[in-house]
Amino acid sequence: MPTSTDSEPKPILTLTEVLHLGMIDEGALEEFNSTKEAYFQKYHSLFWEAKKYKTKRLKFRGEGEDEWIKPKSTPGTNIKNLQTFLQDHGFMPGARLDGVFGYWTLASLRLFQEYIRTVEEVGGIEEVGMPDGRVWKTTHKHMMRWQAAKHYCTWGLNKVLSDNSKKPKKAKSSKEYDLWLKLLTQIKTHNENLLKAGKEKVKKGELLKLLQLQDVENFSKTNDTRKISEWSTDRSEIHLIGIRRQQDKSARVRGNDDLFILLMNGLVFKFWGSTDPHPAQSKKREPYLVEGQHKYRLAWHKVGDSKKERISKRIYKALRPYSKGVLVHRDWSLNDFLSEDDIRHGFENLKPKNLQLNNPNTTINIHWTFDGTTNWSAGCQVISGRSYINNEGKLIDCSTYSAASYSTLSAISQSGVRRSRGAYTFVSDFILAYSKADTDHVLYTLCNDEAIDKFGDPKLQALLALQSQSILDQFEKEEEKGMTAGFVRRMKKSKNIIKKPKA
Repeated sequence: MPTSTDSEPKPILTLTEVLHLGMIDEGALEEFNSTKEAYFQKYHSLFWEAKKYKTKRLKFRGEGEDEWIKPKSTPGTNIKNLQTFLQDHGFMPGARLDGVFGYWTLASLRLFQEYIRTVEEVGGIEEVGMPDGRVWKTTHKHMMRWQAAKHYCTWGLNKVLSDNSKKPKKAKSSKEYDLWLKLLTQIKTHNENLLKAGKEKVKKGELLKLLQLQDVENFSKTNDTRKISEWSTDRSEIHLIGIRRQQDKSARVRGNDDLFILLMNGLVFKFWGSTDPHPAQSKKREPYLVEGQHKYRLAWHKVGDSKKERISKRIYKALRPYSKGVLVHRDWSLNDFLSEDDIRHGFENLKPKNLQLNNPNTTINIHWTFDGTTNWSAGCQVISGRSYINNEGKLIDCSTYSAASYSTLSAISQSGVRRSRGAYTFVSDFILAYSKADTDHVLYTLCNDEAIDKFGDPKLQALLALQSQSILDQFEKEEEKGMTAGFVRRMKKSKNIIKKPKA
């Protein structure tokens, strides 16, 4: 007669310690050590050749300040079992089940934890905890629950058929996803028509846009900003859209009032931040990324090219120009906004010997801007960690664990993880976990809100307005509770800082 013990499901993991980045199953350690350099070179190619990174490059980069994790062995096959679970349930479709708790496993695990917190909404963050990328009893409990119920993640590229799990089918894209791709196609077609029309036939209000397009077309050096004929709206690509607002308004204090749209796996996620530099945080003649489509890759932020530059303690995952750099305009007129004169100046440098001002530019990354209360862009495209809109249109609040500075970030290899990059981490994790094996880039298309008004479907416009209001409402509520140190008041004020034109 079976006992209660006989009827209990077998644990997925045999936990004797917390599992985290850098751990390797004891049986996989020998093979890992024999290919260690090749393994790390794949992820650390950006700083592989620099001598100053020699002591860092064979370690995993954690999330805390100067956290570098040395690979270490852990008993049994816990890591491979974790990877198998994540793959079977739709969070880690393309990775190898190699028993190495690397960056891919970390990203997939945090997505599983975030899915429980935000999609299933099981017990709230008090019971589930923040998505910290560490496995102990609570995470294992939910893994066991998922395995018993045969759950499958709706974010995944493939949806498993209930009758035969070995025959996955491609997930259908959402209606909103289709509308965003339609918008990109319309913008591309409109720009192609502008180029065909030329200066003689173009409407007066479109002349500046035409000049930008012509400058991109005529730029001779190899770069990562695509000519209009090279634009892609293919569904197989990873698309990130930046929506620029108020770039023609002069302000020393420029807020995080722009939107970012991630299109991947037929789904739509929205984030907020800034596509423009914060003049008060930038050097003179700050750069403005030219509107258009750019090729990026997932790499690292805070990794300098200069041999004299110190190793940053704050390196983290970010999108960087794919190869040679992207094209930028500059605030040549020194009036703290992108003016008509700046655009007419084109991409040539007024001081050719100053390489820092040259095009193409390799330093315009897409990175984190803390919890969003300050715009930390000096020309980069920056995303807040405070909140995001998920694929179901729900505002996801990350403010309880979104770090406000580098110094408040928690080290993931140690106990007591309290703060992370929040919503920004979700962006980089989603791109890493769901990228296809043959995809090594992201297409970033920067446009302005006028393009949304002109080409956007009315349903898309209404949805965007409603969800943008949800983000503002979140801040209003936090402001009332004194949680944002006057952020809303300061940001409203900053929009009115208009510099008087020079006499």
